[in-house]
Amino acid sequence: VVYEYIKMELNTYNTVDKIPITSTGKVRKELQKLVMRDMKYRRIVRDSINTRPSVYNMLVEAFAGGYTHANYMWSDEVINNVDSYDETSAYPYVLVTHRFPSKIFTEARIDSLEQMSDRYAYLIRVTFYNIRCKYYNNFISASKCNNITGYRLDNGRVIRADELSITLTDVDFRFICDTYDYDSYTITRCFESLYNYLPDKYINFILDKYVNKTKFKGVKGKEIEYALEKGKFNSIYGMTVTKMIRDEVSYSNEEGWLEQPLNDTRIFEKLMEEQRKSFLSFAWGVWCTAYARDNLLRRVVALDDHVVYCDTDSIKLVQGYDKSIFEKYNESVEKKIKFVSNLLHIPYDRYCPADSKGRTHLLGVFECETDAGRSVTYDKFITQGAKKYAVEKDGNIEITVSGVPKSGAKCLHNLEEFRDDLVFDYKYTNKNTLMYNDHQAPFDLVDYNGVKYRVTDKSGVCLLPTTYKLGKAMDYALLITD
Repeated sequence: VVYEYIKMELNTYNTVDKIPITSTGKVRKELQKLVMRDMKYRRIVRDSINTRPSVYNMLVEAFAGGYTHANYMWSDEVINNVDSYDETSAYPYVLVTHRFPSKIFTEARIDSLEQMSDRYAYLIRVTFYNIRCKYYNNFISASKCNNITGYRLDNGRVIRADELSITLTDVDFRFICDTYDYDSYTITRCFESLYNYLPDKYINFILDKYVNKTKFKGVKGKEIEYALEKGKFNSIYGMTVTKMIRDEVSYSNEEGWLEQPLNDTRIFEKLMEEQRKSFLSFAWGVWCTAYARDNLLRRVVALDDHVVYCDTDSIKLVQGYDKSIFEKYNESVEKKIKFVSNLLHIPYDRYCPADSKGRTHLLGVFECETDAGRSVTYDKFITQGAKKYAVEKDGNIEITVSGVPKSGAKCLHNLEEFRDDLVFDYKYTNKNTLMYNDHQAPFDLVDYNGVKYRVTDKSGVCLLPTTYKLGKAMDYALLITD
């Protein structure tokens, strides 16, 4: 299979060393080929890449992924009739409709939120004093904080703290100021960059992928084409946050493996190199996730006590919530797309292409999750925290547990069993663990034909069957039983 796959890829990439390892690599090569000779595009990108090491380090600190979290008021409880809403292509929607940092960040004298202009993107380091969340759902990730004291956490999210320091984009800063009470805050460092839309060629590249994916959706005989286009489309965001500047590791016969942590001089050299050859800005990726979180979390705040669970672009809700929250948001998405379409002279139907059956699919809207075209309401739902939940629909149980294959659902007879100390057995999951042996003694290996072979390798690795036990951290267990 691998041999045939390589032969197929060689039709596109000519030599084996040019074949991308990931879907993101494929899209990166495609975009690179499209824009590398476009001097206008390259100039726009070059102007937005920061070569100042302190700014780059702050961008890395400010970057955060999707919001994945359970409302602790509903954790460890079997809930009936839970609705699920998904946001259509949350990251691509943001990339083609929102404004991003377009110039190199320069130092700014900003002391408060009120001094910030909508025309500029801000990258700030701020310290909050006596900060408390206003909602059941909590949003600040403790792992992103420095000097955090006197705190209480909700599965890694800050409920309150006497003091914490954190690096934020202006998008995140505004959201935290709206959702947390605090005695005061101090902005200790601030950089600003002019906001602008991404280059037309990049926006059209994203929309091409969306149109192609939609064209093949549900078409019999085009399942492979759909899977390939969907993979490319879903990889577009990943290109913007590929971390090109990393610590280096070298090897010498005398000293063995040597880690070489990056210093400011080396970061500057790598950023200068990045500025010369790159066709994407890391800052775009940082703001992309910030906007997407804001779009999701503003809905979470509006529906707070009905929200059961969130994961990046989806919300699961207990009955009784206000559906007009989603309807109003979807109207604002349509209005925003029409504005951007007109401003950038890009046809509206590229943001809202039709599938093979003539149904249009607007980017960025929230839709109630469907199964064969029908809205899905889970008969039962239970969560034990982030990336740990189980659902029951029409007598069928499905699980989402980080590190456990979907087949692990066979361990459950009912959702009441989805509790701490539940063991997902190997016979249901086929889950393996890697065991390394760095000081391997010589041994005889007999293969399946009975042929004996003397193994003298100095080290080795093997796969061993393993189980997974469901559980939670003690502080979270105490919180949900308080």
